[in-house]
Amino acid sequence: MKASNANKVISVLLSVAMCPMMVPTAAFAADDGTASGASTAVEQAQPADQAEASGTGASSGNTLAAQPETAGETAAPAAAAADEAAGEAAGEEAAPAATATINGYSTFGEAVQNATVDAQGVITYGVTGKVTVDSTGWVQVRPAAATNAKVVKFVGKSADAEICITQVAAILADQENSALSVEFNNLTLSKLKPEWAQDFGHSTNYFTTWLRNTDAASNCVTYTNCKFPNGVCNNQFGKTVFNSCTFSNAKSGSYSMWVYGGNVEISGGSFTGVRGVKVYTEGTTEVAPKVAITGASFSGLSEKAAIVVSKPAAVKLSNVSATDCAKGLIQKAIEGSSEKVTLDANGTGIGGKFDITAKTGSDATKSEFNLNAGTLTSEVSSDFLADGFTLNKNSDGTFGVAEAAPAAVAEVAGKSYPSLQAAIDAAKERAVVKLLADTTENVTISTPYVTLDLNGHTLNGSTGERKPALTVTARITVMDSSEAQTGTIMREDTAENSGVSSHYVIDIQGSGWLTFESGNVTNNSGAGGTKGASLVRVGDDNIAKYPGLNIKGGTFTQDNFIVIKVDRGDLFLNGGTLNSANSYAIEDWHRATVKGGTVNGAVAAWTYSGGHNSDLAISGGTVNGK
Repeated sequence: MKASNANKVISVLLSVAMCPMMVPTAAFAADDGTASGASTAVEQAQPADQAEASGTGASSGNTLAAQPETAGETAAPAAAAADEAAGEAAGEEAAPAATATINGYSTFGEAVQNATVDAQGVITYGVTGKVTVDSTGWVQVRPAAATNAKVVKFVGKSADAEICITQVAAILADQENSALSVEFNNLTLSKLKPEWAQDFGHSTNYFTTWLRNTDAASNCVTYTNCKFPNGVCNNQFGKTVFNSCTFSNAKSGSYSMWVYGGNVEISGGSFTGVRGVKVYTEGTTEVAPKVAITGASFSGLSEKAAIVVSKPAAVKLSNVSATDCAKGLIQKAIEGSSEKVTLDANGTGIGGKFDITAKTGSDATKSEFNLNAGTLTSEVSSDFLADGFTLNKNSDGTFGVAEAAPAAVAEVAGKSYPSLQAAIDAAKERAVVKLLADTTENVTISTPYVTLDLNGHTLNGSTGERKPALTVTARITVMDSSEAQTGTIMREDTAENSGVSSHYVIDIQGSGWLTFESGNVTNNSGAGGTKGASLVRVGDDNIAKYPGLNIKGGTFTQDNFIVIKVDRGDLFLNGGTLNSANSYAIEDWHRATVKGGTVNGAVAAWTYSGGHNSDLAISGGTVNGK
């Protein structure tokens, strides 16, 4: 120990002798004792619930001028001695702290005052050691005259590079100037004396950079490989991006990130401490903030859910993990509402969209919480799952969020299919395609001798698509095997869209020949008897093909426009019922034969001038004409 002390004396003497020769005057920047690691001695106590207070802060209308930088700074010999003693006790010497400089200047203010803009419009600040920001108010990051600057970069040049805001009412900022983006790279960014402060609101609890200048909404603050030991507040006036950053805050009642409106993108990184992300805005905003978190981890958060949303916001998660988060993953806790909804889960690979509003009740939860990926450590309510997703229990006791198998709509040859068209496409000749559920589709059957069994369900061709619910281009059969005979083929046309987007319900074309045995066909097309679409069309007078329709049973109803229109082809009515209260039940332009069934409506035969003749034969059945 004596030899060691002697060596130290010699070392000190040499250092004292050499310092004046080696260190420029501008490079002296020993840490202020109040900005040292002993934060508990200088932080002003904040109530545990301060971070939840609504306050009147974060106003966008008031500006506090930055105060002059502290002129003199003194070293902290006591802290240095403590570090040295700790190193000796560990049997090794601590790595010396880098001299605190920013672009070679000892103070933040000097560096900004003397900043230069390069040819690309970039101001770059190289940071070594721990640089303190000792001014108050909006501490500008570029000189007022540097209006040609487009980007400001703060780059860590030493392993311990840090920017520390030491005052209560202080944030880094740019305002009343041209548009700007600010970037921080490889830095520790800390904030001492966390306290809510007037127009700054909650931002002064955390390290904050705000850009309130020209086109503020498109300006961006980007943090890459940065550490936030006291948490961070986003740029509420525009966009904030975090890439591979470390967020922590051990102070009770405080968050690792406070989102104050604007848009936030978090890629990678980790959150630890007592609370994770708080999404909050003062008053109301026309556009809800957006928060996208990808590949980040939350661990050991004890006081609140990893993400707490207190004002309407859109939160999107992708490949997020939560471990030992005692209060769960995400909580809706809208200010002023007694209702709190919490997705109480931990897990890995979690993804989903959470479009939080001020609405309450289970319907709001179902629409706002949309979990679509992840392996969870506990079971959660299906209300939290996105439509089309399910929760499966794994063999290890975890629960996996997975896309639910689509419900079977139809089957053929004992195999189920998610759509009627898929089943039809799989059907071979003489196969029976059975409908298992109601479906909204526009389908085509082109395989010969296929039978479509409606099985009591509905094929709905919708409205506005200008497509038939069923197009027939081969010889097929339609029937309904249900006891109640409720199977239906339909569209949803009305008087309002008639003549505009209404369409046939069944269209038989080409080599098509439809035998209709049972079931219902219906629509409400028609307006005033002159605009609309026929319920069923047989053939096309512009195409020299002669398809056919053989009706043996079933009911066809359309009151305000034509039920069966034979453009070119054949109609055989051997059974069933045709209903048209105010129009033609049959409009024949080629060949129609009525041998049975019931017709409630007018029957007419028409011939085009210069066209082919039309033939109409009635030898049976009942016709109740108009």
